[in-house]
Amino acid sequence: MTVTDIVFRNKSKATIFLDGEIAFVLYKGDLPKYGIEVGSELAEPDYEEIMSEVLPKRAYERACKLLMSKDYTERKLREKLIGDVYPSEIIDRTIDGLKKERFLDDSRVAENYIYYKAGSRSKRRMFADLAVKGVSQDEAERIYNRLMEEGDIEEESAAVRKFLEKKHIDVKSLEFEEREKLFASLMRKGFSYDSVRVAVRGCSE
Repeated sequence: MTVTDIVFRNKSKATIFLDGEIAFVLYKGDLPKYGIEVGSELAEPDYEEIMSEVLPKRAYERACKLLMSKDYTERKLREKLIGDVYPSEIIDRTIDGLKKERFLDDSRVAENYIYYKAGSRSKRRMFADLAVKGVSQDEAERIYNRLMEEGDIEEESAAVRKFLEKKHIDVKSLEFEEREKLFASLMRKGFSYDSVRVAVRGCSE
């Protein structure tokens, strides 16, 4: 394998190209250790050591550091590691290991998100946010329904009422057309018609 290019990402890290393809990122201090310079040949034993020992350890440490700062779904953590230019097989191995150790759990992320956001966001908005993170609607629905059954979260109409209170909207004082506009505005935010109707009716009484 020929080192065809070395592109420094910053003062300490460089992206290594082998045979014209992006291979991996190494620290600047790794280059002389493995004799890596443009035009040089990377020995097979050195390549194997980098792929089997050096990069897996660094990918795991990087992933753990990210997970210590906040919850990540598998999709979002994978995106981070791809951005760090770890090879796909190493990313797969890292993800699998973290899932087995229960450090990476999409269901836990979804449960925490729904638990903390249910009082301020619509069900549709939460499910859309979770879909971006890689959580399916079926899984989000299952967790949402369980939290509802266990009494850990309130009906969506409660979130609507809190929104109206936060905005200091006095529903009783609104004219018909103003109330219709309010309905439309709340539904654009993702709240269901039934949730808006229940909340508005409750605020009107």
